[in-house]
This record gives sequence, C-alpha cells and structure tokens, in this order.
Amino acid sequence: MACLLLIAAVLFPAMMRHQNTCQRMNCVNNLKQTGLSFRCWALDNKDMNPYQMSVTNGGTLELIGRTEAFMHFAVMSNELSTPKILVCPDEKSGQRVTATTFNSVVAPGSPMIPFSGNSNVSYFVSVDATEQFPQTLLSGDR
Repeated sequence: MACLLLIAAVLFPAMMRHQNTCQRMNCVNNLKQTGLSFRCWALDNKDMNPYQMSVTNGGTLELIGRTEAFMHFAVMSNELSTPKILVCPDEKSGQRVTATTFNSVVAPGSPMIPFSGNSNVSYFVSVDATEQFPQTLLSGDR
C-alpha cells in the first residue's frame, strides 16, 4: 500500500504539469485561429484588417480609442465561426465568460450565452499591426 501511495505522490505533480501544458497549447492554438481569421477577413476586404477599415464599410476603425476591444473580434464572426476560441482555457481569473453565440442578444430563458462584451474575450488586438511589419503583434494574451 505504501508503494502505491509513493508512486501516486510522484506521478500526480507530473500529471498536473501535463494538464497545464495542454491548456496553454490550446490557448496558443486559439491565437493561431484568431490570426487566420484576421487574414481571411483581410483577404475579403482589400487586404485591410478590421481596425483599418471604417465602420460604414464593416470595419472597426472608429472604435480604436474606445474600450470595447471585443468589437474587433465581433466583426470577424463569419471567419471565427465560434466565440469559444476567444477565451483562453488556461485563464484562471474567473472574469471571462465563454460565449456560445455571436448574437449580442438572446431570447430570455435561452441556454445561449451572447457575445456582448470584453468579458467574452481573453485576447488583445494590436491596432498597429500591418503586413508591412511582420514582427508586430496582431493579437495575444497575458
């Protein structure tokens, strides 16, 4: 019995490290999917990212100085396909709520969680990123 407890005590920390590594890898994968979504959106919009195009043309240029960072992701809803990838699974703050639909309003009593604020996003958007400077960050997390 003591041998089994000793083996469990040795293996448990290793298993926990593996679980944390998997969550971080999922977060990196979400960022990759987000970057691909930015690129797909740009291909459909004159090679301009959402923050480079006016709101009247479907972008978010006029929203740059505001605190609603989630809007930069909301305009790419067709490219992202699900808002679930916008919350890092490794985030432990408890302030993020994983949205289940890009609709900002859902019917009362619906099990759907609307994508309606910064609490639905773990990532930031760097509005200075362009293809002319590939070393700049497009998006990321803490």
